[in-house]
Amino acid sequence: MKVMKLYGIGSVVVTGTNRGIGLELVKYFSAQDKDTKVIACSRRLSPELESVVKSNDNVSHVELEVTSIDSVQKAFHSVSNIVGDHGVNLLINNAAVKPSNDVGTFICPEKDLDNSFHINVTGTHTVTKDGRCSKPKSTFMLCTGCHIECFIDSI
Repeated sequence: MKVMKLYGIGSVVVTGTNRGIGLELVKYFSAQDKDTKVIACSRRLSPELESVVKSNDNVSHVELEVTSIDSVQKAFHSVSNIVGDHGVNLLINNAAVKPSNDVGTFICPEKDLDNSFHINVTGTHTVTKDGRCSKPKSTFMLCTGCHIECFIDSI
């Protein structure tokens, strides 16, 4: 039996999907079960992500800027239209940024640290909060990137 069906996961939302881990998660979930709706969220559509969206009927792209409350609300309105009454079953907050310097967190410029915090913490909070409003039976939320947190809610 497929893992997605086994756990009743009919929809997956992944943020930060232009490249790297996010893109690979979209590829993985889209191949698991063609009945599972996979929503890839990113600021823009990279050529690699566009190829995955075009080649998989169960993958949709939704534009999302995690630092903008308006963008997050608009994105989850679009997500709700895609998933319908079933809601979001799995939300993976993968969008993150690492300060551009290699000197480490404790000696990086404050503006870089503020930007990282805004994207990695505040952005994750906003996406998670709005993702919960999609009224699923249950949602598993995972956060990756420069911080690791795991939220499991049973609604």
